[in-house]
Amino acid sequence: MRTITSMPCAAFAIAVLIGVELFFVKDAFGTRMNTVFKLHYNAWVFTGLAAAVGLATVMRSHLVALPAAALLSLVVLAGLVYPLSAIQTRLAEAPAGGATLDGLTFLDDDEAIAVAWLRGTCQG
Repeated sequence: MRTITSMPCAAFAIAVLIGVELFFVKDAFGTRMNTVFKLHYNAWVFTGLAAAVGLATVMRSHLVALPAAALLSLVVLAGLVYPLSAIQTRLAEAPAGGATLDGLTFLDDDEAIAVAWLRGTCQG
C-alpha cells in the first residue's frame, strides 16, 4: 500500500510564502502587494491540502487520534470566535430602524445631499 505524504505540498507552500517575503515583481503600483495577492492564495490552497492529508494520516494512528481530534476541535472553535463576534458587532451597529439592505440608510447628511444632487442632475 502506498502512503500519501503531505510534505511536498507543505514544503512548496512554505517556500512560496517565504519567497514572497524575499522577492516581488516590480509593478505599476510600486509595492509588493500584487505579488502577495497572486501567490498567497495559491500557497494557502497547498497549505490546506497538506493539512488535510496530514490530518488524515494522524487520525489513522489510534494512539494520537483522540488528542489530535481534541486539538482540531479546539482550533476550529478558536476560529469561530471572529465570525460570531463580527456578527454581534454588525448587529450592534445596525441603524435605529433595524437591519436593512438600503445602503442610503448609512449615509451621513452631507453624503445624502450629494446623492440627491447626483440623482437630480445626472441622466442615465
